[in-house]
Amino acid sequence: MLHDFVTFTNSEKFYRFDTTSVFTQEISGLKERNAQTVIRMDEDYAGFGSYYMAAYYIIQFDETARKKLANAVEAYLSDFENKRLQRKGKHTDRTYGKISYRLDWGTTSAITPNNGEGEGYLGYEFVKDRPYFVIYNYPFENKYYERAGDAAFRESMTLRYYFTKAQARQLVELLSEENLAAQLSGTNISREPIVADEY
Repeated sequence: MLHDFVTFTNSEKFYRFDTTSVFTQEISGLKERNAQTVIRMDEDYAGFGSYYMAAYYIIQFDETARKKLANAVEAYLSDFENKRLQRKGKHTDRTYGKISYRLDWGTTSAITPNNGEGEGYLGYEFVKDRPYFVIYNYPFENKYYERAGDAAFRESMTLRYYFTKAQARQLVELLSEENLAAQLSGTNISREPIVADEY
């Protein structure tokens, strides 16, 4: 459905729309970051971009992956409300399975030549007694390295994104097919960024 609205007349690689927020895993602990939601104009991908330590990463999902993400968030919210989340469970950060996506990254949001595709995981993790929804991946091979050589890194970083309930809900809403189609047809509705909710 999304590809029906995409044209190749836009010279930019990404159509950027609403701002949301996400937590990233930093050396000092979790850090809340602004995240810009995006639609990739040359393929049926949509996702979000934010700084992660010193680099800017854009994580992009195709339609199948967006549905899997929405189902995982729904399961997480249900498990949260019904007190099924396990504080001391093993591998809870993989509870909702694997998900495929694309990464683009670089020094700023406008300069992201590095890219790779691979699989990540969906789950949850307790941090200071708070259960966050988690998307994470081990390093993706950098396809740009073949052209750039030693001017680029061979792989992405290991990434771990954390979401409160409100952040997870908003991400799914922003990446819904209905909202993406509305964005591209010019009937978009701007929303206030969601800040971390309290547990």
